[in-house]
Amino acid sequence: MKILFIGSNVHALGGIQRYTKTLLQAISELGHRPYSSTLNSSTYFSKIFFLLATCWRTFIHRPDLILCGHVQFGQLCRVLHKLLGVRFFLFTYGVEVWQKNDSHMLAINDASCVVTISDFTKQKVA
Repeated sequence: MKILFIGSNVHALGGIQRYTKTLLQAISELGHRPYSSTLNSSTYFSKIFFLLATCWRTFIHRPDLILCGHVQFGQLCRVLHKLLGVRFFLFTYGVEVWQKNDSHMLAINDASCVVTISDFTKQKVA
């Protein structure tokens, strides 16, 4: 199965980055070969490059599944899902999900699967 991970820098320090690295390693150990499209900087140019590179990779590689590593990337995954019919799993955590803005809720509702990292976030999303 071809799996695309879309998210932030998985090589930075932090709990979510460690969680993501472990997830991608487990997927590899199951015999799948995930590839990543990550936003490594918050500059305007970096965001544009990330968007274009992610779309390009998705159109070229045609993944069977997209793993969306943060709700901030949910709309991008939602658009790719609508255009190409690619299922996406959305990982939710943190204050961005607790605030329940319309853009995030659309992504949550369209995701094939929503994975919450904590019980507290699960209660806020439900």
